Amino acid sequence: MKLRKGNPKRLIAIFTATEKIPSTSHLPPEIDPLLLQRAVERGTFEPTPGTIRTVFTGPCPVILCGCRVSKPFLGFSETESDTDAAAVFQAGSAAAAFAKREGFSLLELHAIPDGFQEAAFRGAAAASYSYSPTKNRRRNLEVLLPNLSPVRKRRLRSVVTWEDHIRDWVNTIPARKPPLTLAQRMRKVLSRPHVRTRLWRRRDLERSKCRGILAVGGGSDNPPVVLTAHYTPPKSRGRIALVGKGVTFDSGGLNVKTAEGMKTMKCDMAGAALMAAVFGASVEAGLPWEMFCFLGFAENLPSGKAYKPGDVITMRSGKRVEVLNTDAEGRILLGDLLDLALERKPDLILDAATLTGACMVALGETTGGFFTRSRRLAEEFLSHSECSGEAFWALPLGRCYDEAIKGEEGRIKNTGGRYGGASTAAAFLEKFVGSVPWIHLDIAGPAFLEKGACGWPRGATGFGLMTTLRFLEELSPGRLRKTSSRWKR
Repeated sequence: MKLRKGNPKRLIAIFTATEKIPSTSHLPPEIDPLLLQRAVERGTFEPTPGTIRTVFTGPCPVILCGCRVSKPFLGFSETESDTDAAAVFQAGSAAAAFAKREGFSLLELHAIPDGFQEAAFRGAAAASYSYSPTKNRRRNLEVLLPNLSPVRKRRLRSVVTWEDHIRDWVNTIPARKPPLTLAQRMRKVLSRPHVRTRLWRRRDLERSKCRGILAVGGGSDNPPVVLTAHYTPPKSRGRIALVGKGVTFDSGGLNVKTAEGMKTMKCDMAGAALMAAVFGASVEAGLPWEMFCFLGFAENLPSGKAYKPGDVITMRSGKRVEVLNTDAEGRILLGDLLDLALERKPDLILDAATLTGACMVALGETTGGFFTRSRRLAEEFLSHSECSGEAFWALPLGRCYDEAIKGEEGRIKNTGGRYGGASTAAAFLEKFVGSVPWIHLDIAGPAFLEKGACGWPRGATGFGLMTTLRFLEELSPGRLRKTSSRWKR
């Protein structure tokens, strides 16, 4: 996605949340606003998100892109705005899809509602993305945002590039991304000045007593690996640890999934892809945080070497986990990674995983769940979710979920029964983060869509990067100290 001028086959997209055209100050100079208004009035146009109407054809074609909302984002009604970031994202996506379909090579976005330029551009980038397993990623559509400052252009280029990396990694077929191969691909992308990376192979994991990771990957001929990355800025506000689940294919293990449940399981490493992108984008943005990234990669496959229901795993932390279901493998892998992160004494731990189908049942395919013990962090994260147009919703933690995973003789069960599955999985992870402020993202729904929705493309979406990056940009050490949990786990 490039932001430059000078390209034939140009299409002008004008965003509007009303039936009338925007003020003349928001229109390109070659368009007569009076003629444009008359053309609009000759037909009907309902400016709902994703609606496109062709106004002019010929040498200077113009389309109107609706972005008016009839219901507030996530259902909140405190604001009376006619639009929001999610609606503008969807409008940008619809404009780019129209431009691609009609063979245009340059799309200009005009009259975007104030504060939503990033959402419009990211929507256009999502719609113009295409993946080929045998070719390099390529876009035949360029998008122009007039009057955008060079600083904001660079930031947008960086965000869209990292969203594309997520999509590329997740869309890659399982045969082309066994654990070591994918870890090496990510390591190559993350490597840059001031960043140190390391690959932990089987022997390293055995020496470090990462028995949870080794158990999850034990059934595959491709052994598990862990990729770590460390960035030290010139001046640091504090330490942040990023942790991601990277199960490159999940068959369910000996508790094998159905054929229908298995067909999209190449996406079960989307949490690792998201955290790698958050790390890379943060480094490019020069965020003043010392950052650690822990990405665990494994294949959960059945074999004579696979871990079994009834096994008891002594995790790296010393906690003992009773395996009731081998298809609840992500939390076991994350448990060791979170313990590695905890050793670095971070001020915040942030993990991401396509962890539970229960989160999809609760929230649907286009909304991600998040968990934290801090009301302050929850409110801030939710605010950045709304500003980014990425739908997240806070789900509960509490003593009742701890009881659901309590096993015999001090063990932790790796499942908590049929009900509250997303919360019992988060309660499991909470056992491994001590009293450090912590946010867990369950992106099982929106990380990968079998059919595009709400402006997001079919397949891998890149969901969660913008929200997390904005959250880290606005985070202050003082707020983290105030939200440090008093609960010891």
